[in-house]
Parts: sequence; C-alpha cells; structure tokens
Amino acid sequence: MGGQYVKISVVCRSVGTNLWRVSSVIREIWQLSKSAFQEKRMDVHTRLMSKYNQVPEWWFVCILIANIGLTIFACEYYIDQLQLPWWGVLLACALAFFFTLPIGIITATTNQVLFLFESLSMF
Repeated sequence: MGGQYVKISVVCRSVGTNLWRVSSVIREIWQLSKSAFQEKRMDVHTRLMSKYNQVPEWWFVCILIANIGLTIFACEYYIDQLQLPWWGVLLACALAFFFTLPIGIITATTNQVLFLFESLSMF
C-alpha cells in the first residue's frame, strides 16, 4: 500500500512541474512576441527566405480539413478496431493545437523535452 502513495506523489510532482514549465513558457512567449513585433529587423534566415514566394494559407487549411475529415471517417468506419469516437479526434486536435507551440519552443531553445502526456497517462 505504501508503494501506491509513492507512485501517486511522483506522478503529481511530474505533472505539476510540467504544467509549471508550460505556464512559464507561455508567459515568456508572450513577452518575446511583443518585443519581436516592435522590432522590424530581418535575421539572416528571413532575408534568405524572402526570395521565394509564400505558399497560400488556404493550402494548409485545406490539407488540415482533409486530414481531420479522413481521420474522422476512418475512426467511424473502423469503429470496432479503433474504438475512437469522432469527438476524440477533435479533442486530440485541440490538445495538439494548444500544446504544440509552447512545447516546441521549450524543445527548440533548451533541448529538453516535456513529457506532459506521458506523465498524465500514468494515472
């Protein structure tokens, strides 16, 4: 019985520290984005990429909608094998949309990976 309490305390500590890191990164992203929009300097990569035409935004939106639609279709058509309802796909997309930017910035700047979802899956 004592081992169970230790496991719960480790999970709570892991989830708490990961959520604390994400919230501090969101605050830092906000401050950095405000300062980036005030400065109009172009770095070396922006200058190099300015030679190429930008891909229209609607291409990405069409690909996103098609992928979500095909995923929902696959989950509904193969419901016995996949056992994921359509709203589970939308929930997964919402979680990915919310956590991609902060976790990506943490990984890119510090080379440390947050295992937020792995620590939540310990429950």
